[in-house]
Formats: sequence, C-alpha cells, structure tokens
Amino acid sequence: MGSAKGRSGAFPFGGSATALALVIGLATAPARAEDAASAPVDPADIIVTGAQYQSPIGTKTDTPLIDTPQAITVVSAERFLEMGALNLQDTLRYTAGVRTEAYGLDTRGDYGFVRGTEPGVYQDGMRRSFGYRQGSRQEIFTLSSVEVLRGPSSMLYGQAPIGGLVNTTSKRPQFDFGGEGFVSYGTFDRKEAGIDVTGPLLGDQLAARLVAVWRDADSQTDHAREKRWTINPSLTWRMGSDTELTLIGLVQDDNNGWTGQFLPYVSTLFGKDHPLGPLPWSRNLGEPSVDKVDYNTEWVSAQFSHRFSEALQFRQNARYEWFKSSQILHYADIYGGSPAAPYLDPADPYLNAVFPEYAALGPNRVLNRYAFGEVFHSRTLTTDSQLQADFATGPLTHKLLVGFDYAHYKTRERDAFAMSNNGFDEDGNPIPPGTTPIDAYNPVYGNVMPLTFYDVPDTKQEQTGFYVQDQIKAFDRATLLVGLRYDRATNDTEGAERFVDHAWTTRIAFLYEIAPGVVPYVSYTESFQPIAGADFYGQPYDPTRGRQYEIGVKWQPDPATFVTVTAYDMKDSGRLVNDPSNPNNQIQAGKVRTKGFEVEASRSIANDLDIIASYSYTRARDSNLSDQIDAGVGLSTNQLESIPKHLASIWAMKHVAVTDEAKLRIGAGLRYVSDSYSPTYDVNFVPYTLVTPDYLAADAMIGLDYGAWRLSLNATNLTDKKYYTTCLGRGDCFLGLRRTVNFSVGYRF
Repeated sequence: MGSAKGRSGAFPFGGSATALALVIGLATAPARAEDAASAPVDPADIIVTGAQYQSPIGTKTDTPLIDTPQAITVVSAERFLEMGALNLQDTLRYTAGVRTEAYGLDTRGDYGFVRGTEPGVYQDGMRRSFGYRQGSRQEIFTLSSVEVLRGPSSMLYGQAPIGGLVNTTSKRPQFDFGGEGFVSYGTFDRKEAGIDVTGPLLGDQLAARLVAVWRDADSQTDHAREKRWTINPSLTWRMGSDTELTLIGLVQDDNNGWTGQFLPYVSTLFGKDHPLGPLPWSRNLGEPSVDKVDYNTEWVSAQFSHRFSEALQFRQNARYEWFKSSQILHYADIYGGSPAAPYLDPADPYLNAVFPEYAALGPNRVLNRYAFGEVFHSRTLTTDSQLQADFATGPLTHKLLVGFDYAHYKTRERDAFAMSNNGFDEDGNPIPPGTTPIDAYNPVYGNVMPLTFYDVPDTKQEQTGFYVQDQIKAFDRATLLVGLRYDRATNDTEGAERFVDHAWTTRIAFLYEIAPGVVPYVSYTESFQPIAGADFYGQPYDPTRGRQYEIGVKWQPDPATFVTVTAYDMKDSGRLVNDPSNPNNQIQAGKVRTKGFEVEASRSIANDLDIIASYSYTRARDSNLSDQIDAGVGLSTNQLESIPKHLASIWAMKHVAVTDEAKLRIGAGLRYVSDSYSPTYDVNFVPYTLVTPDYLAADAMIGLDYGAWRLSLNATNLTDKKYYTTCLGRGDCFLGLRRTVNFSVGYRF
C-alpha cells in the first residue's frame, strides 16, 4: 500500500489572517434590524432587547452575551432549518470551534467535537449525556435553538467535558395562538411531516403547545432505513405575575437500520490501489435483515420560577427520563491484532492469503466479521435549583447566584458479542463461530446466526453539586466574575468496588468595556467530569480533569452585528479515546494540551442580506504520541486523533421581495475541514501517520414565502463531493454524506 500521504491541508481561503480579515470585514458593512418571523417566537431563541443578545447558557443568569466572558454561539431554529439541517449535528455546521459529522453517518448518535473534545449534551440546561451515551438522537423540530458553550463549564454544570457543551432548548408554550405544519420529500426517499401548534387555554394563565413529527426514509447505506415518530406536548401555567410553571413531555420512537459501517481504509481511502478499486459509497457489510438501532425515549420535565422581589428570584428545573436501546450490529473485522484475526493488520485485513478456501474468490475480498447485540435500559433524574440575588454594595452591583444540582443515572444491560469462524482464543484454539465472513466486493446476506446474550453488571452514577457565582460590576464598564463549585460523584458497578470522587472547580473572569460595544475579557476555568460505567473489561473509568486560560474580545457596534475573537490554552487528562485493539472499547488518554483561536461573526446588511462566518484553529497534542515521536517510531505528528487543525465556514442568505405578498429566500454556504491524523502501521508493521484528506463542501437553498405558505428547497453537499470525515489507524474509514436534496411545503398560522 505504501505510505499514507494526504494533501497539504493549506487553508483554501488564504490562511488564518485572511479568515480574520473576512469576518471582521463583515462587521463594517451597513446594518439592518432582523426581520420578524411569522411563526410563534420562543423566549428561548436569541433574545434581542435593544442592542443586547441574551442567553443564560454561560452564566445561568439574564446576562447579555457581550457581557459573558466565554465564547458562546446560539443558533435559532429559523436559521438551522434554513441551512437544511436534518439532525442535531447538522445544526452546528457553521459554528466556530465545532467539528460536526466527526464519524460520518451513524444512526446511533450525533457525534462531533468542540475544541477537540466530544462535548457534553444538555437539554434545557440539564445533562443528557453520560459517558459516550446521549440517549435518542434529538428531534430538531422540537427545538427553538441550539447553543454551544466553548471551554470548561464545570463550575456551573459539573458534568461538562473541557472542550464545552451543546445545549438544546425545547419549544415552550406561547400565549398568542399560532403554529405551523409541514410536509417534505427528498433524497433517499425521505418522507417527513410535522406540526407545531401553540396558544392559550385559559386567558393569560394557561397555555399549551403540541409538536409532533413523523419520518420514514432510506439512507445512503444500502438496506438501512430510518423511521421515527415524536410527540412533544407542553403546558405553561402562570400562577401569578411572579410565578410560572412549565411542564414538557416527550415520547420518541426510532426504528432504524445501521448506517455507520466501519469500512476498511485499504478499500476506501486507498481504494484506488486495490485490485478491484474502492468499495461503493453505499456498501453495507452487515446483515440488513437483522441489523437495527432501535431507540425509545420518554421524558417529562418541570421548569419553575418565582420572583420574590425585584432583587430575589428562585428557579428550579427537573427532568426524569426513561431510555431503551435495542441494537444488533454486524460489521467487518479490519482491526489488526484483534481476537478474531491476530494474524491480520489494518493494512491487509483480508482472509484470502491466509485461508485457502477464500483464495478462489480472488485477492483481497473476504473479511472477518463481528456481531454485537445490546438491550440497554437507563433511568435518569436531573435537577437544578438556583437562587439569584441582585443588589449593590456602594459603587458595586452584584448578581449573586447560589445553586444546587443533582443527577442520578442507573443502567441495566444485556449484551452479545460474537466473531466469525476464523477466531482463535489466546491459546490458539478455534472459537465457535457466532457470525460469518463476508465478501466485501460481492456481499451475500442472510446467513445469520443467533446471538447469545449475557448480563452486564448494572451501573449507577450519582452526582451532587453546590455552586456559587458572583458577577460584580463597577462603573458600568468593568465586571469581575468569580465562581466556586463542590462536587461529590459516586460510580457503582455491580460486583465491583464503589468509587467516590470529590472535586472543587473554580471560574475567574474579568471583562471591561473599553469602548461602546467593544468588550475584551480574560478567564480561567476548570473542568471535572466523572464518567459513567466501565470499559469493555469491567474496569471503572477515572474522572477527567482539566483547566483552561482564555482571552477574547466581543464586538457589537449595533443590533445587527456580533463578532467574537478568542484564544485559549487547555490541559486535561483522562479523556476517552478509541481502543486501537478493541473497537467495542474506549480507553483513557494521557495528558492532552490544546491551544487554539476562533473567530466568529454575524452581520445583517442593507435590509436583505445576512452573513455568518467563522474560522477555528485547534492544536491538540497527546503526551503519549509525543513520547512515541521522540522515540523515533515513525509518526509525523502528535496532533490528537481525528482533530483537524483548521475549520472554516461562511453562509449568506439573501431576501428578495417579489411582490407585496411574495418573498424569495436564496442561501449558500461553504464548509472547510482540514486534514486529520491517526497513528497506525503499514504491512511491514512500520509505524506511520494515517492522513484523512481535507475537504470543502457547499450547501445551498432557495425558498419562497407567499402569505402564510413557505416553500423551501435545500441541497447539502451541492457538488456531491465524496469525502471521508475520519479514517482511523485501527483500520476503518467513515464516509461523508453525499448530495441530498429536500423539498418542503409549510403553512404558518
């Protein structure tokens, strides 16, 4: 196969300096106010009050984003739907510091990186991800916005990874009647319908909302369908002018095939060197008749607030969630030195040269396979109680927040694991078969063997956190933010020792408005993240810990412009990474240091053009890789696996008035992802660095608003570029989404 060489990875827009000039240049154009949407407006969307954009994600208080000393992006539903988002990871394609679609197509979840780490996933400010589990994939039509908080946030949230978190905001009832319905059809026979209705039930005291979605679609992967139905009711009760309670429920059922095929890089990334060429982009190496990813989620939440006076208010959020996963997956063994094939390596995973019975089929065709089954149940309770006091001490004003949160996560699981009939145990004895090999270039399906399930030890994780934060403002220009949190976390695995961890985390930040709308800041933050459960071999994970220094400046000269420029330095230890010797396992890395900077700008121009742009540079170094490079083992970089150094994007939306009733919407965008790396070795077991090439993808849309009717045509990956999102040294590649086109018809009332 020879050495793996990727493209240069040069930034296509002319380097980071050009990107910085581009986004700052956007902010110098004439401004306009945002058009008001005709659909119901959620208070959880970006709130515009004069020249202030607000979101509670960074402080848990009513603090404008420009006065929050942390990099934050809020993407409204209106915006991500206009961009053609079909799932949660799509909503953040044009967000600084966020690498979406990190592992290609996968019906099991939405996977990505924020500042080089897998982010914590929250909904309505409460945690949903535990370890690598995120529950069911969230239905984006039930959301009013998606928020990204970059950098550590453990002082407020406790359970957040060092890189940041993604928080989704549920749609809430409105006291003005309105709503919308839509139907859509698109590529891969994607059929979808949804309805969203809200309004008062009892004057200005009681309001309700109902959101429902149905979907049935094929997928890019052969024989893998995606089906979903979601019902999301909510109710708001205004008990008085100072007291409000909102109840939100959700039931969601997903019945999917499995799209995340682990295809060998020798037949994908290096497929041009294979005697039979690259595998088809849609190849399924599993068993379509039995492979499935079925998820069921039910949850109910309560959001309560009461204002005792202008100076004192109380808020409490709580959610209880039931989740069930039922999976069966068959996939190719392309992992060198695995139990099924200790005689193979990622650079040559085929059986033909080893077993004569496959030689007649031709060279480099037949692959071992694994079979995996899971029946998983979890129950999760999360609560967050906050008391906020606003007061003054002489020339200083205080926004004091005292909080207590609690999380209880319990799991019950049965698994099955099998290999094809060419496996051997550690003594060299044949292992009874549990599945069959497959001819990757001419797959024959249907030879399915029953799986034997076994009990996995139950796990339980609890965390209790107390935190206090004070935002101290002086002279209406300078703000000092200080915060301290104490966490106690327990991790219980049936039959194993109980682990109890304690941690103090701090946050200190200072910002100063040096000119109207220009606010530089500096901050120090820490992270602490207990990891639920245990590894493949039953060993509990240690918590991850880290710290970050960040400097930045936010610029908002008018209501139509917002620019953020940040630079940061992070260190952490114990994050989960893929186990190169076992694809079903994750191990904990050594120390990782990440440095980077980000630029993000949004601007409205001449009353009819909206532009957003971003650039991110991420340098993530793993101490373990550094040691290997210093030892001269043949690796060319110690950049952390799958983390590209450069990300850039730009999106523009033009509004054209056709008649008094008709308005045309035209949008287009570009997304760039640079090279990423993974350590591996060639057929002679010489270490080298595997390079996943960079790519540039284009998206576009055209829409027509006519009265209450709304027509939209969205195209993702407009040029139908074939690209790999990630290729790993363990042997597999993940495929990017090819061109998809979706047409929708909506009606707003």
